[in-house]
Amino acid sequence: MNTSRVRMKWTVAGILLVTGLLLLPASAEMELVTAWEGTYGGALTDTGASVLQTADGGYVVAGSTNSFGRGDFDVALFRIGPTGLLLWEQNLGTTADEFGTDVQATADGGFIVTGWCWSPSNSTDVYLVRTDGTGRKLWERRYGGPGSEYGHAVVVLPDGGFAIAGSTTSPGSSEDILLLRVGEDGKTLWQKTIGGAGNDAGLDLLSVDDGKYVIAGTTGSFGSSRDIFLVYTASDGTPLWQQHYGGPGAQEGRSLARAADGGYLVAGGMDPALSGEWDAYLIRTDSLGRLRWEQTRGKGGTEYGSAVAVTGDDGILLAGRTGSLGPSMDIFVARESSLGTTLWEGTFGGARYDTASAINVTADGGLVIAGTTASFGRGDDVYLIRLAPPSGRLVVTSTPPGASLFLDGVPRGVTPAILEGVPEGPHTVLLRLDGFLESRVETVVESGSVPTVVDEMLVEATAPPVETVTPAPTPSSLMERLFPAVQKGEAVQGGIGILFPFRLPDLGHLLTAD
Repeated sequence: MNTSRVRMKWTVAGILLVTGLLLLPASAEMELVTAWEGTYGGALTDTGASVLQTADGGYVVAGSTNSFGRGDFDVALFRIGPTGLLLWEQNLGTTADEFGTDVQATADGGFIVTGWCWSPSNSTDVYLVRTDGTGRKLWERRYGGPGSEYGHAVVVLPDGGFAIAGSTTSPGSSEDILLLRVGEDGKTLWQKTIGGAGNDAGLDLLSVDDGKYVIAGTTGSFGSSRDIFLVYTASDGTPLWQQHYGGPGAQEGRSLARAADGGYLVAGGMDPALSGEWDAYLIRTDSLGRLRWEQTRGKGGTEYGSAVAVTGDDGILLAGRTGSLGPSMDIFVARESSLGTTLWEGTFGGARYDTASAINVTADGGLVIAGTTASFGRGDDVYLIRLAPPSGRLVVTSTPPGASLFLDGVPRGVTPAILEGVPEGPHTVLLRLDGFLESRVETVVESGSVPTVVDEMLVEATAPPVETVTPAPTPSSLMERLFPAVQKGEAVQGGIGILFPFRLPDLGHLLTAD
């Protein structure tokens, strides 16, 4: 196992806190720690193309293998436990070659994998295989014509069927985007081709807005020689709008995600000079595909953005490969703000070739990255990196000190206290000290910045003032108050008006007037 870490720097001036000297260092280092790393495969070539987290906290990775299986290459499906232990591996395919590019979970607990395969006519077809929860094949389908077809992304639809995005050269000579809709048994319901006179390909797919589709990829039909392509279609695959992005040279849109505001993020690469030296390229659009901003990343060597994902706070995660740090190719991962500002970045890898193909946010707020490594393992192996949730430092003080500290209901000592590894996000701080009122503070911890400080002045608890309450007069008490006056024949002010007493023989009644 490799033990790389993503390092983030923050600097803070010394902070003097109550009673005593609690001084934070002038500079300190925080780490987004690798929870574990794993390699999976045999002695030959095994690649990881797609990853998703399963309900039990584990993972399933789809890719390709020629270490195992019936053909030279087969689709590979790896089931991995929450701590990185390989639970099972399945090889899916025929005696021909099959390659897996994307995996999704089905409603019955199984998996659907798309990719491409060699056809009997020595061209390629879209390949789709469905498995149960143990990876056992339930059925497989291939889709193609006289030309070449590739499947790059699959989505599971509410009716149990599937949609696949890829490319086709059937029936013409140029390449078009292929959008294929199939039922839950894999039988074709309809297919659409989208593009122009040049070569166009669909590389990623989302199902959005009650049955519509968004496809990201490349176009040689619109814009410059080769641009990122974004197409929004109706539920039957008819394009409703399309946009292209880029400039001179080549641009590719490899991965697609939807932002919280309904816009889109597309990650890929750009090679303006067509020199083979790529830069990572990230764009953000509004909900109609209009460009909001773009970002390029390149530090003197090849860099490519293979995967993009969004976080719950509208942040952006970008992963791919970089050759900027030396002769070998390494995995890079970066966290971007919603405006495209890099908040932190890091690399993983060894002396040889390592690349990322997919990145996902895990249920606990951490990250999982899937790809391929030649630096570790026995050959080219599937590479999985699990990063712990982003965390920060929380400093809690009180006046007076010595208060019992509870973070999100869990005891964490007494004040003053410095809490390390607090998960990024909102938290509740509760302080209790005998003789003082309980204090509750809502705060937000951030990673990669100055520590979050909670400094509370506790309020002394005093005995509440005694409040004298005069009870409402009852008939008997009212008579007791009035009796002397009645005997004297005086007029008395009462709570319900003015009472005019009359001297009666038995003093049994009072006549009242409003």
